[in-house]
Amino acid sequence: GNLLAVFLPEVGMARMVPVARKLIHFTGYEIAVPAIPLHEPDQRVLGKLLGTADLLAQMSDRCYLEKCRDRLYPEFVAAGMAGPDVQHSPYHSPEELIYKTPKFFQHVLHDRLDNVLKGVHSYARMFFLPERDYYGTALEQNYAHLERVVNERNLGLLRRVPPWTLVVKPEQVLLAA
Repeated sequence: GNLLAVFLPEVGMARMVPVARKLIHFTGYEIAVPAIPLHEPDQRVLGKLLGTADLLAQMSDRCYLEKCRDRLYPEFVAAGMAGPDVQHSPYHSPEELIYKTPKFFQHVLHDRLDNVLKGVHSYARMFFLPERDYYGTALEQNYAHLERVVNERNLGLLRRVPPWTLVVKPEQVLLAA
C-alpha cells in the first residue's frame, strides 16, 4: 500500500491511491476477499482479476518451487511465521514447506481461484485459447514436478536458480531480516 501511495502520484494517478490500497488486498490473505471494503462492482471485479493474475504469475513461474524454498521460507522466518523454534509454525524447515506445498496448490486451484476469486481465471483461457493456456499449462507442469519431488522425497530435483531481480543482493536481504 505504501509503495502505491508513492508511485501512483508520480505517474499522475494520485486519485487512485485509496482504491489501489484496497485492491492490493486481493493478492494476500490478511483480509478475506468479501470483507475488502469496496463498494463499486467494477472495482471488486478488478480486484479479483488482480488476485488471480498474481497467483497465476507466481505459481506458473518455472522457478516457483525453488523460490518457495529459497525466498519464501526466509521471508516467513523473518516475519516470525516459520522456523525450527517457532512453536505454532506449519513450517519448521524449507523442506517442510515444499512437502506441504501440494496441499497449498490444491487450496489455491480449487478454493481461492474458483470460489474466492470467482473463477475469473477462465478469462485467461478464453484470451489465450485452450491450446495456448500458457499459465494453466505451466501451473500444471509445476504441480506435476512438485508431486514428483514430494513422492520421491527428493529435493535434489529442485535445481533451477531463479534470477535475482532486486537491487540488493540476496545475502543483504537475509542479513536485514
